[in-house]
Amino acid sequence: MKRNLLNNLFLSVVFVVGTYGCSVLKPNKHNKEKIKTIGYKKLKNYIDENQFNYEWLKLKGDANIVFKGEEEKIKTNFRLRNDSIIWMNFSKASFQLLTGLVGKDSLKALIKYPEKKYFSGTFNELQKMISVNLSFKLIEDLLTGRMIGHEKSNKTNVQIKENKYYLKYDLKDNGTNQNNYSVQYWINPKLFKCDSIVVSSAANETTMNVSYNHWSQVEEQHFPLKVNFNFTNLSDTIALELKYKSPLKINEQQNFPFKISEKYI
Repeated sequence: MKRNLLNNLFLSVVFVVGTYGCSVLKPNKHNKEKIKTIGYKKLKNYIDENQFNYEWLKLKGDANIVFKGEEEKIKTNFRLRNDSIIWMNFSKASFQLLTGLVGKDSLKALIKYPEKKYFSGTFNELQKMISVNLSFKLIEDLLTGRMIGHEKSNKTNVQIKENKYYLKYDLKDNGTNQNNYSVQYWINPKLFKCDSIVVSSAANETTMNVSYNHWSQVEEQHFPLKVNFNFTNLSDTIALELKYKSPLKINEQQNFPFKISEKYI
């Protein structure tokens, strides 16, 4: 493994950007069954009712990461407490690469290979490093297949595209033109789950694509066993493919081991 890839692995995954190559991810077109027209309020209620809910969650799986032209396949382990904390661990061939701990306002990481490093800081500090506005909720929603950013959106027209419900929002950050961006959603008409999301900013020339696939029933809810992220800006494309293993462990209390040894200080 090369240093550039693994030294940035934690930030890349926490940024949750980019699974599956460089192409724009679009919904499956094979479902030809005609769907009914629906109003915005009713659609939003269905979406809210079908968001994935949990108190504790444990996810294991495989990840394929492409960053700066380099590709790595690793094992992933996530433990989450809803709206509280995310613990993550990455390994390869039984060798631990790094452990991360994401809280509501800050994040920490122990990088063990190719060299021992320690990162601790706030989301504001991370934003200065990678020029991306992150939050705990964004990361949690992406990992669990929730419809990111929808709670901040205003009423818009419901369209039907590619036989899915389609919503598009043009959003402004604090009324300025610097952080304006658009968000597009493709909604599964049977599950009322978000199959695909595209977030783009013309000012920053960045695009983030998210795709949720292989919906599995978990205690009367549906969870995507395959999650794809793709983030592209002027200088980089980061691609990440997550394949979770079934069964998931839901609502079983988890611990979040994270200890800093003297080697990192």
